[in-house]
Amino acid sequence: MSKPFLKTILPAAYGYNEPIAALIDVHSHGVDSAWMSKRAAAGVFQTLDLRPERDYSYLHVIAMGASDRYGANRNGDAFLSKSGEIEIPEPKPGTPKIVKIAQGLVETHSTFETDAKVYRQHQNKDPQNNEGDVVKSAYHLPMDRVELIIKVPNVKWGDDLQKLASGDDIPLSMSTKVPFDVCTFCGNKAKSRAEYCDHAKNYLGTVIKSGHQVGVMNDWMKFFDISRVRVGADRIAKALLKAAAVSTTEAGQLMSGAELAEHMTLFPPADADDFGHRIPLLDKVAVLRKLSDIEKQIEATGMGASNSCEQLAFGVPPDMQDDDLRSLRMPHSHMSGLLGATSDAKICLSLHDFMKLLLGDRFQDVEHAVPEAESKLPGVFTRMLSDGGASAPVSLDDFNFGSELLPRAVRDVIGGLTPSHSLADDPVHRRVTLMVLRGEPGRQTRKTILVKGGSDGSLAESLAQAYALYKAAFCKRVGFENKMLTDLAVLQHYVI
Repeated sequence: MSKPFLKTILPAAYGYNEPIAALIDVHSHGVDSAWMSKRAAAGVFQTLDLRPERDYSYLHVIAMGASDRYGANRNGDAFLSKSGEIEIPEPKPGTPKIVKIAQGLVETHSTFETDAKVYRQHQNKDPQNNEGDVVKSAYHLPMDRVELIIKVPNVKWGDDLQKLASGDDIPLSMSTKVPFDVCTFCGNKAKSRAEYCDHAKNYLGTVIKSGHQVGVMNDWMKFFDISRVRVGADRIAKALLKAAAVSTTEAGQLMSGAELAEHMTLFPPADADDFGHRIPLLDKVAVLRKLSDIEKQIEATGMGASNSCEQLAFGVPPDMQDDDLRSLRMPHSHMSGLLGATSDAKICLSLHDFMKLLLGDRFQDVEHAVPEAESKLPGVFTRMLSDGGASAPVSLDDFNFGSELLPRAVRDVIGGLTPSHSLADDPVHRRVTLMVLRGEPGRQTRKTILVKGGSDGSLAESLAQAYALYKAAFCKRVGFENKMLTDLAVLQHYVI
């Protein structure tokens, strides 16, 4: 009997406009109607008769979305909504153009009820060691996704239940067995990672020049596990740490769901914008094209289309003081909100400050490569665009920022940095005026690094591209219609 092909699926690998998990308000007469209305997605369970059970709590979980609507998830795994056919863009010899998929999520989601238990960190070898049950599964047709009701013991889930009661989310992960998966680009059928084609090994989640996204379509799923998992850092930090890995040959590769099932050491981020909608990977190319156009304008004229020489010389702020960076340091779980708040203040971090703020003590692991990475910033968007954005070590979606309310002390630090570091009109004009009046020298410009295209595989290039994706997300956040601001953000790459 062949070894089952195991996959790990992260609910956060889709991205929704609400928390993945929510505590259900259950009273003696059933589910609280106000909660049901607030948690709109739970409407699929309106007819479910739940009653309080001593020492247990019920959670509503948004599990996974159908590829018909969301595409492959961040690990490259795709699941049809129901049985059907997929078209293979470039089938390998002997593979048909149309491949039939026998079972989608509609046909298989019920295996959560029949075969799955709730565990901690996928400790599922002995089902007797479970930490809860799947009470009900359902396919939410309007949203094209699987949703679950799970029951967990209060004594073991106390801290997590408290987080959910406070409105926070908790990281969950699921496991399934599949007999095989199918490469959505060439049709290769694999029963293990060892049988993966080059596309599945090296290009999951990317878009080939023809415009097709590479993923693996799963069939005959049997879900057997939903686990509470530990996440050592938030999605942005994980993405950057992967790009900054010592082994640069692996820095640009996504971890597949199959690999994740084997290792469970990397928890990739959600593919969603600030509204919870999946961002088509082609959007990354569109953003890179806009930024490349700004680079070309700078390199042709010495300044952005909307900026004066004075702004080139004085408008881009220097690196922050170490005390300011220490004051901004927050737990990784709030890093997305911090980057959102600094972006809203029009503060665009330098590569040095971004790395130091995000990596903390890990900054020393990459500090030696930062000067070279800074020298590679001129023209970085054009290089990334040359291969359709596929060379980027992580997705642009990894750097969508949050909008949470930060502690007052952190907000005060950001406010104090605005006059000296914001790229907004008034602070820039004020800095330019003061520096000209004082006769202070302007910033020197870097020379463009002439690279034909793609990544040279170095750690410095990986860091430059990871930072460039942060810069792209910053420009998306502030809006490309603010021409002076986005020009200055790109000009930041060209000054010393």
